[in-house]
Formats: sequence, C-alpha cells, structure tokens
Amino acid sequence: MVETAVTLAGSDSEPGASMVSGARWPDGFVQLERRDADEWDSLGEDPQFLYGLRPPLPAGWYRLRATLRAVRDYVVDPCLYVDLGRGFGEDQRMPLRYDPRTGRLDAIVRFDGEACRLRFDPTTTACRFVFGGLRWDRLGEAEATWLMARALVRGGAPDPYHAARLCEGLRASRREDGPAAALELAWAEYRGDGEAQDDAAYLDWIRAQEQPALTQSAPPPASAGAPTFTVVLLPSGSRAGQEACLDALLGQSYPHFEILVPRGMARPDVAGAPVVRELDDESAACPGARQASGRYLTWIDGRQRMPPHALASVARALESCPDARLLYTDEDFLATDGTRRRPYFKPAWDPDLQAQHDYVGPSSFLSRAWLVCWLDAARPSRAWRYAAILAAGAEAGPGGVLHLPVVARHHLGPPGEPAAPLDAFAATGDMDRALTMHLARTAPEAEAVAQGAGRSTRVRYPLPDGVRCDIVIPTRDRVDLLAVCVDSILALTDGADYRVTIVDNGSVEPATHAYFERAQQDARVRVLAYDAPFNYSAINNFAVSHCESDIVVLLNNDIEVIDGGWLRELASQACRPGVGAVGAKLLYPDRTLQHAGVILGVKGVAAHPYARRGRGHPGQFGRALAVQSMSAVTAACLAVSRSVFDEVGGLDESLAVAFNDVDFCLRIVRAGYRNLWTPYAELLHHESASRGYEDDPVKQARFASEVETMQQRWGEALERDPAYSPNLSLSGRAFTVDPLREADFTPRTAALPMPSSKDES
Repeated sequence: MVETAVTLAGSDSEPGASMVSGARWPDGFVQLERRDADEWDSLGEDPQFLYGLRPPLPAGWYRLRATLRAVRDYVVDPCLYVDLGRGFGEDQRMPLRYDPRTGRLDAIVRFDGEACRLRFDPTTTACRFVFGGLRWDRLGEAEATWLMARALVRGGAPDPYHAARLCEGLRASRREDGPAAALELAWAEYRGDGEAQDDAAYLDWIRAQEQPALTQSAPPPASAGAPTFTVVLLPSGSRAGQEACLDALLGQSYPHFEILVPRGMARPDVAGAPVVRELDDESAACPGARQASGRYLTWIDGRQRMPPHALASVARALESCPDARLLYTDEDFLATDGTRRRPYFKPAWDPDLQAQHDYVGPSSFLSRAWLVCWLDAARPSRAWRYAAILAAGAEAGPGGVLHLPVVARHHLGPPGEPAAPLDAFAATGDMDRALTMHLARTAPEAEAVAQGAGRSTRVRYPLPDGVRCDIVIPTRDRVDLLAVCVDSILALTDGADYRVTIVDNGSVEPATHAYFERAQQDARVRVLAYDAPFNYSAINNFAVSHCESDIVVLLNNDIEVIDGGWLRELASQACRPGVGAVGAKLLYPDRTLQHAGVILGVKGVAAHPYARRGRGHPGQFGRALAVQSMSAVTAACLAVSRSVFDEVGGLDESLAVAFNDVDFCLRIVRAGYRNLWTPYAELLHHESASRGYEDDPVKQARFASEVETMQQRWGEALERDPAYSPNLSLSGRAFTVDPLREADFTPRTAALPMPSSKDES
C-alpha cells in the first residue's frame, strides 16, 4: 500500500485548475499523483483532496460540484468527509451523487456544525481521472429541498410511479407539517438513493466483467449424465409476453431441457430444439412437477426472461454438486428500452432471511425427485414456490443449497415489496400462511407476526423461562454518556431478567464515582473495578468471568436504549439452537443507520453497510428490514450465550481496540454457529464518543497492526462473506457495484472458508 503522506498542492489560481466555474483547488492531497493541469493518478484505495476552510463554513446546506471523469479504469464511490472540530471520522462521511457517464459530480450535503476542513475522496480504486477542483455553494432550505427533489425525479427515480409518489409525499409533508418536514423527507430519500449511479456502474460491470467471463467460461456438460431441466412457463402475464418469453427460452445455449407451456402454446418438434409440451394442470401446486422429465424444475412467466447463458451456467454448477436439492441465481431488471439495471447480487443460503424476504424467488431450481416426495406430504399452499424453497432449504441443510452468482433471470416489471422483492405480483398474505405452516413443522415455538403493508413478516421466538442476562458496560469516566446508557436500560427494558455490570477502567472524576454509588442503589446494577491499561477485549473477558447468567450482552457506554423490547429480542435469538452472536440495529443520534450488521472484506477487513441512511432505509431490496445471518456484528451491542462465549475463549486480548468483535464472531462461525443481526432491537449509538477518533500516530499504528493481524489470521474468509455477493465492491461502500472487481461465478454454499484454529497467529 502507498504510504499516506500529505503533499502540498498549488494555489487557487493555478492554470487549468477549475473546470467547474468557481471551483477551488485543494490545499493538499494524499495517495494521488498529478500528471498535468487536471489529470491525476490515484495510487491506492484511499486517495484524498484536502481543503482548509478559512474562515470555517457555517452549518447548513451546500451544493458541491466538480468535473470527475475517468480516463483509465473507473471512478468508484466518491465521498466527502467534514471536520467539525473533532477531526475526520466515519460518522461524518457523506457519499456523493455522481454520474460516471457524464463525469459530473453534483451533490447536496448538510453540515451539522461549523466546518473547518473538508476531505474529498474522489474514488476508492487505483485509476486515472480528470479533476478540476471542487466548488461549494451555500443553499437555503427551500432551494435544497427543490434541488434534491429534482435530482431524485430526474436521476434516481426513473420509474414514473415512484417519481409521482415522491412528489406527492413532498407536497403532503409541506402541506401538513410545513417546509421543514418536506426538507427532511427529501433529505432522507436523497441520502438513500443512488440508483442512477449504481445502474451506470452495473453497465460498466457487465462490459468489464460479465461479458468476458461468460465468453471464456467452460463449455456446458456433455450429454452423458448432464443435468436435465424442465422449464415451466406459467400462465400469467399477457399472451404476447408469454410468447416472447418462450422465444427467449428457445435461444438457450444449453440443449438438455424441455419446456412446459400453457394451453394453446405448444410448438411442433424441431430436430435439435427442446421439446415444447402443454401443461396438464396449470392450476396445481408446483405446476408441472408430476409431468416433468427433467432432473430439475424451474418456473418462469411472461414478465421475465432468461438470458441465453442461463441454463448452461446452472448445468455447470450442478455438475460440480450433483446432490444439490435447491439452486438459485442472481437476477436484475430491464428498463423499458431493454437496458439492464438494478441487479440483485444475492447472499448465500440464509433460512432466516428467506423466511421473511423471498430473495431466492423466481430463479430457483428444485430437484424434481425431492419436489414430488415433498408434494405427497405437504399441505397445499397458494404460495407453493415459496413454501417449497423453505422446505427444501430446511431439509437439505446449508450444504445442500447452492447460490450461483450469475445473473440468469431478467424482470420486465418493477421490484416487489420487501417480502417478495423479485415478484411485484406476489400475494404476501399467501406467503404469511405458508410461513406459518412451515414454522409449525420446523420451529413450533416461533410465531409469524404480520408487520403491515410493505413490511416483511416478523418471526418472533420466545425467551425461555428462567433465562437471565448480564449486560456488561466498560467505562472510564464520561458519566454524561454512562448515565444515559444505564438509566435508559433501567427505565425502559422489559420482558427479560437482567443485571447491569459496569466495569470501571480507572475513572477519576468525582461525578463518575458519585454516579456509581447512586446507580448501585438499584439491585440490578453492580460496579467492578478493572485497574489496567485500556484493552476492550481484556476488560470484557474480565467482566464475563464474574458473570453467572445464561446470556452475556456486551454494550458500549455510549449506547442509549429507546426500545423496551431490545433485550428480549436479542436474548431470544441468542437462545436458539445453533445461533452464536446476535447484533442489534444501531442508530446515530440523528436517527440515521450506524449498524445493520458487518460485511467482511470491505475496506480491507470489515465495514458497516448502509451507514448514514435513514432509519427506515430498506437496504438491498429490503434486506435491512429482516433478521438475517451475518458473519460478524458489532460488539457495541452484542448478545451471546455464556456457553458459546466460553467455548471460543472470549475476545482476543491481542486485539485491544479494533476488530476484536469481528475476530470473536469469526471464531464463533468456525465453531459451527450462525451469527445473526436483527432490526427488532433498536438502540442509539453515540459512536466513539468516549474513545475519540484514530487521529494520532500511536492510534494509527495500533490500528494498522490490528488490520494486519486480521488479514493474516482470516485470509480468504475476509473476501468470501456468505452474507455478501462476490460480485459487489470491497473497495467502495458495501452493496455497491465495482466494475473493477473480477467477476466470480463459482457456485457457493453458506459455508465461510476458514483457516483452522492452529493457523492463528
């Protein structure tokens, strides 16, 4: 990695510096090399243009503009950091709207305090680009609202229905609650929207990665023993759409399949072409299952298309894993002009996620032999495909379900609701009933709870009788934070038996000790003294060794409880068989997202997805609204059974500050458990308020050492997170498309590639 060092640049008046009228030239730059007046080389993954602000910029709304055009490779994920007097921190990171097709950056940002410095990161990749300085203009609230709404309608909301709904929502907010409400709605939508930029990056990915990889892929299996398929064309959508779908199926590059079609669509047999037969019973559950001759079945309707490589790609995957019971692929959507957009690059098999969020959906391929046996025993369900997927996954186990990270299904219609994001016409009521029947067979103690229109059904697990929780909170002074944390726990937490263990790491302020005395008057609170230098792992291990409860909750002293059911939700999930660590949904004080799980490999080790998005931000096609498997969750709020904590040896004390939670979670996975994140335990996190930023050489050196430890210890696991697609970015924000990341079309299970424990350093 190129050493990070600041290089002073020229003055504002340097010739050629401004390609946007009024743009300012930076005061310095990092990991960048200037080639000529406006052309630059990024030398690593963290290039920076630095601006000192004299005088500081007042708090408020600003419009940022720049020319930022890639000359070689791609500009990925430009962003802005603002220093409000505390240094540059991740909590002040602002993704910027950027159109790579035009090379124009035009973004609205808000400063919540007086800004003394700006840091503009033009990309997260090594590339060559043109940049002529950054311009910023202060905006009034009305102008900021209008500009954000215009950007959403023109660039990020090409669906006319969505654009109309957005405009009506803004008008209603302004009419009913005033201009400030309309401004906040526009800001929430604007920060959460990046479709135009993501769609442009996706087209680049198709050209740079998908097309070359498909051209060079191995030929499909030969006829002897090759997987055979039955593709069932469902009688839904228009007849013209069905005919067009059938024509696309007949263009498959793989020959070993048949097509079952609605009545009146059969075609004469043609030598070398697949057989096209009529469905015997179009209304049956799992149409075609008993009529099919293929080894695997899949279903399609007139609102979908299979690209020519689809069946060949699936056949290659099944040849390498012939016992798979269920396989599914990635999917995307087609604009009205046929342009591909909005890819759903999916996670590996996750039964919790699938129960609430049918991400496997239309792209599923099910074993016919298994399906016929299941139909003989299953109760009828109108949501038959969803029910079959749940059952297949439960019976096959994680090793019997394959995810093929190839886009092998296109959708002509819009995405659906979070419960069925790949089927805009799904009957979610039927899915709820199918889920209830599935839980009755597999987890009779659980219940499916409807959350209302547009929300996924919640699966709620009971907290067994007699379970006790120990909430461990390390602290050193900062009684202003600690009191809010502990008092909110005591005042709001319900539905669980708990004790709060405050671990005092050398507090010296009289007010802190006075609070300790006052807090311990409540029988639910105790204080333990830990007299040693700060080491987050050692402090928590010490505290847990003094706990006797069934569930241990690690909690930062800058957490504030806002939801009384938080502990019950975390503990009930942690009590489930096979579950390890359970993480919560954490919000910044302004109610934007701080933690919705941890994605491995992003930015080198791990990162939080969706940071700074709105509280209700749905995440990738609605994933942030559902309980799901995560390889890691943050220890700022983490529940785990005491038995699992002891089994893996607690936190690693060689990781004193950073990544100890990620390492802990990975050791839990290696021990055979699944970690979970739940959106139903929601708390505020005043992130790093008591520790500060990594802003001095000692802290930075320690952080670099911990990064190196993690990369050496976990290796390939950091690049193969089952909760994350191998075709999404590791250098930019999580869940963005990176045209430079080499496509990986290898079929995968839910297993995380793990070094053995003896390989740890």
